[in-house]
Amino acid sequence: AVVSTQSTGAGVNDEFIARLEEPWKYSTGVPGKAIRDQMMDGLNHWLGVEKPVLDQIKKLIGILHEASLLIDDIQDNSTMRRGQPAAYLIYGKSEVINIANLKYFEAGRL
Repeated sequence: AVVSTQSTGAGVNDEFIARLEEPWKYSTGVPGKAIRDQMMDGLNHWLGVEKPVLDQIKKLIGILHEASLLIDDIQDNSTMRRGQPAAYLIYGKSEVINIANLKYFEAGRL
């Protein structure tokens, strides 16, 4: 197979990044109930956090939560998540652990 040499600028080719992201896209492709967002909106009625700041907080918490679900499914040997097969059953445990850890680090940079 031909491997792309196109780079993101960090020395990692785009094909590698796209493959790494596949379990994440799969997992986030079926949205949850958004309970956390609803709770934050309700609390914000009293707190009055500006929308751009609140949106950033929601994004951060969403990333951390989704990454933790990927790891949790592996730890618990869960077979289903949101009505579909758990990501690790499709992409493998190593790939799912890698993307979950990457997302933890990305969240830390927000």
